[in-house]
Amino acid sequence: MRGNGGGKQLQMEDQEEHVYVATCLPGLSSLLAQELMDLGAQAVDTTTTGNAACRFRANLRTILHILIQARIPHKVMEFLCESPPTLQTRDNVYQFVRETIPVKQVLGDGRGGMLTLCIVSTILNNPTYIPQDINHSHYTALTIKNALCDAVRDLRPDGLRPDVDKDNPDLPLVAVLRGIKISDDLGRRPRNDNNRADDSFYGNQDDGSRTAQLSLYRQIHNGSLHKRGYRSPSAPVHKAAMKESLAAGLLLHSGWLQKCRQYKQQQQYNNNGNTPNPIPSPLVLVDPMAGSGTLVLEALFMAANVAPHVLRLKCGLEPRVAQQYPPITRWKHNDINEDDGDGVVDVVALWKELLLQASGQAKDGLQWLRATTNRSDRTSTEETLPIVFLANDAHPGALSLLQDSLDRAGVNDLVEIFQGDCREFQPPASLTTLSSTPPLSWTVVCNPPWGVRLLETNHHQDVEHPWQALGHFLHDICPNGSEAHVLSGNPKSTRHLGLRRTSSLPIQIGNVQMRWITYPISNDYFKNNTQTNGDNIYNSNMSGNNAKSTYNVKDIVTGVDIDSDDEDQLFSSSMSDGHRQRPTSFQGAKRSVVLNPESTRNEWMID
Repeated sequence: MRGNGGGKQLQMEDQEEHVYVATCLPGLSSLLAQELMDLGAQAVDTTTTGNAACRFRANLRTILHILIQARIPHKVMEFLCESPPTLQTRDNVYQFVRETIPVKQVLGDGRGGMLTLCIVSTILNNPTYIPQDINHSHYTALTIKNALCDAVRDLRPDGLRPDVDKDNPDLPLVAVLRGIKISDDLGRRPRNDNNRADDSFYGNQDDGSRTAQLSLYRQIHNGSLHKRGYRSPSAPVHKAAMKESLAAGLLLHSGWLQKCRQYKQQQQYNNNGNTPNPIPSPLVLVDPMAGSGTLVLEALFMAANVAPHVLRLKCGLEPRVAQQYPPITRWKHNDINEDDGDGVVDVVALWKELLLQASGQAKDGLQWLRATTNRSDRTSTEETLPIVFLANDAHPGALSLLQDSLDRAGVNDLVEIFQGDCREFQPPASLTTLSSTPPLSWTVVCNPPWGVRLLETNHHQDVEHPWQALGHFLHDICPNGSEAHVLSGNPKSTRHLGLRRTSSLPIQIGNVQMRWITYPISNDYFKNNTQTNGDNIYNSNMSGNNAKSTYNVKDIVTGVDIDSDDEDQLFSSSMSDGHRQRPTSFQGAKRSVVLNPESTRNEWMID
């Protein structure tokens, strides 16, 4: 319905579906949208939220299901209200919140008491155009809190106000204040020496030419959903540790979850007495530079259908009460589909029902994974073949963090860990003796060092070495027909792989533009294009006993000899290391992926 001055307010009474916003790392919004739709969300939209969030609709059962199962989001918030674009002072903000939010419904606990609250995040978008009086996140949050508390106090005969709880609030609120750029007909800005509009004009005056719009959300959980709990809070964090949500998104993009589902369906079909189809190739996931193992762990939990929130509960993610009963289970709800007949929705009972269902699925998935992984008779093609997870790293400290995570999650028997240079990696003998149709292939996932966080000295040499080692691993050790998925933040590094990409997903981590690049591994192609004199860039970057292979890669379309897939073209000119696209003789035969800085709106980067 329309509120004061044209603002929007969500109907709170007997509503089957509410509007929500889920946030993610920039670049994952399309994958998040697909995940939300798979979990039952309706009207999923990314066109109005930029590349770091999705807007969608869901009823109570669906949003609880999303809270338990979703792997990519960091925050999930329910839309409450939006002001007209005319706010200029704290008093404007105060009056809008006080007159618009139905505090009896939002802050009442249904038993005559009050919920605790906290403004957990205040986001300022286009801060240049936000009026000075409200261009401060702390004071704006304080104004919103006071408006809500005063409204409650005036309704209660005892005059009490809700308490503030910063650790585990019942009502965690997120405020988004967006500055409005005034057009020339409302307030013309002075021109600078270059005859351009002078935005600094707004920083010095408040003459009514600047306004803002406030959107208010209530977060359905506390903390960030990227956390799973398998990382020990007392253990050191790996310098280059990948967020669990990022690992999950990259794995979904690689098709790993689809492979696992197809493998399980094929196995169930054969086990049900049907005419056997050809035995599927065993699923093998390898991370040759695993570090603390986030990619391997997330791949394992996907394969076993272990929901992220089941992990949070099992691993004891703090605060425990926030995981057992998240804020959404403490609110009053009027969902006509979940009404038990007396006008009351027992949201806690519904939450426990969905949690019990997810826990059963996780138990069954891990039992199935152990049944396939721990087979002793793997040499027979008439038997089910295993799903194998292999993790390798050169640094024992990183592997100790991985081992600790496996122990906390109770899955230390499902991952085989190796220590050493990946170019010397030797696969388990059980894999080398397998025969299957089609032939064995691996899914390789990797986040090699790319020059930020880990490497502070000898930058050039230290970045080159792991990428050269990874190139040898992919060419010399991986079976023909395997597929590699590599995360890179350095356009110069990927040339050491000597491979040609088939896809590239842009990702933004902090201020660094990244790419999740897919490479098919076909030894036949490289054998047909090998020169015996070894005069090629791949061999020239290796020396001594480690230079096992020589490849002269040719452009598939034009036949022009190239050093590798020139990944400079994958990165925008805004990269922090200053690399720009280089002209090449084969550029016209290749696709370039370049970010347009003007096309992305990272309004929801609230971590």
